[in-house]
Formats: sequence, C-alpha cells, structure tokens
Amino acid sequence: MVQGRGSRHGGSHPGGRGRGGPENRRRSAGIAGERRPEPDLGNESSRELPRCGARQRNRVARARFRQHEKGWHPTSTLGVLAVAAACARLLGLSVAGTETALALSTSLAAGTKANFGTMTKPLHAGQCARGGLLAALLARKGFTANPGAFEHKQGFFNVFNGPGNYDAARILERWGEPLDVVTPGACYKQYACCAGTQAAIDACLMLVGQHGVFDAGAIARIDSWTAARRLAHTNRPEPNSALDAKFSVQYCVARALLHGKVLFEHFEGDAYRDPVVRSLLPRIHAAPFTTGQFPPDNHNGAEVKVTMIDGSTFRWST
Repeated sequence: MVQGRGSRHGGSHPGGRGRGGPENRRRSAGIAGERRPEPDLGNESSRELPRCGARQRNRVARARFRQHEKGWHPTSTLGVLAVAAACARLLGLSVAGTETALALSTSLAAGTKANFGTMTKPLHAGQCARGGLLAALLARKGFTANPGAFEHKQGFFNVFNGPGNYDAARILERWGEPLDVVTPGACYKQYACCAGTQAAIDACLMLVGQHGVFDAGAIARIDSWTAARRLAHTNRPEPNSALDAKFSVQYCVARALLHGKVLFEHFEGDAYRDPVVRSLLPRIHAAPFTTGQFPPDNHNGAEVKVTMIDGSTFRWST
C-alpha cells in the first residue's frame, strides 16, 4: 500500500468561509452596471470595492451555521449582501443609505443547491449581482427597508438558518484584525468544476504524479471520501450532461486518474460520454468522511484510494 498526505492547492473563495464565488459576483455586477455612469472614485477606491464586498460576505458568514446544510447556495444568498455593500461604497451612500441597501438585499437573497448541475446554478451569481446593484440603486433613490431585517424574528438570520442556528454577535468580533482578504487571503479554483470536487482531484493528481496515469482496465475499485455536506451535491455516479459532470466527484476523479489533468474541454460538449471514463464510473465509490479521518471542522479535504486488480493499493489525502 502506498500512502501520502499533502496540502490542498488553491481553492475557490476568500478565506473559505461559506464558499460562495466572489469573482463571478463582481464580474456580473460590473456588467449589470456598465450602462449606468457613476462617479469615478479612482484606482484606490476601485481596489477597495472587492475587499468591501468580501468583508461583508465573510462577516455575515461567521454568524450563520446551518445555511449550507439546508440547501441554500451561499454564492447567491450571501453574495447579494456582498454586492450591495460594494455598490453602496461605489455610489458613496451614507451610513443610513448603506443600511437600507443591505436590508433591502436580504429580500433579494435566493438560490438553492437543487439546481446545481444545470444552467440555473451560474444564474445564481448573475442574479445576486443584479440584486445587490439594484438594492444600492434603490437605496440611493430613497427606497425604504427595515433596518432590522437581519435580526428580526422573520428576518434574514432566522428565516435562512432557523432559531439557534446563528450568532449575530460574531459578525463584529475582531473586526479587521486581520482583514479576511489578507489572512487567510483569497483562493481560487484550480479546475473548472464544483468546489466540492477540487480536493479529490488534487489527491488524484498527487497519485498520478507519483505513479503515472492509471489504466482503467487495471483498476478494481476507487474510494473517494469528502465532507458530507460536499457529497450532498457531488455524489453523481452517472452524470447526464456536461454541466452535471462539473458536479460529479466520480467523473472528476476518473478524469484526473486516467488523464493526469482536468481541463475545460472535459466539461464541454459530449466529453462526459467518453467511453473509457464511463466504464470506470461504476467502480468509483463516493462516501462521507469516516470518524477520525479528518478533523471535525475540515469541510474541504478529501481522500482517494485506488485498489488495483492485482491487489495493490494507492492512497492520498489532502
């Protein structure tokens, strides 16, 4: 048996909190607002906008605990708050105006994981960008919203998380000490597929780096372990479209082991129908972490074990 342990390279979101994609939101917000001339705040202020949005999102993410498990997609449910904060800064809104924009954005938060693997999932990023921009523009025009929209018994925290599943006081703890964009910093996806598959791909590529690409015909079984909350939307043993393949940990593991890389082209057209890859999928078994396999607070790791027909095994965790 060959074993190894390595650190995961990259990722997809600043600080890993809530794991919603900030680059998609910022790009979409920029497109949505490009036809609306606004004040030129200069290069320094322009650089501050992404930091402002990320800070808002990550701080709110500290307060909520169970949103992911319920099925909400944080890119859209938290992202709209981030975009509203950044756009409020861009428009130079007052404290009261910013408060209104954020309160208004809580009514524009939406997006469920049920639509992962379809065209609706990337729509979440565009929708939250549009919603955040709209909230800031309406606030500038004098639109009203309840300033207690977060803490209200029928407000954002309670509705999205449920009683006892959030702690609003955590939002202000150690504010700016340090900034999340500095420590732990921003990280980005290494592969064009779901964030929940990335660590498993990394583990596979480490095995390929040591032993070369694997022959599908020589493999008896592959086991892949990821966090239960990741597996809920990545356990797709038979992806039925290119988009669906982006969310299939089995497909991503197969590509990594058989080709030694995971590329854009593997998620385009009929690539998901590759006969060699499809032949391997039934032998790939995805499961949640076992007790003691990873620390309880590790939601981003993965372990992959390849068992060959001759009885030899290769294993890597990351």
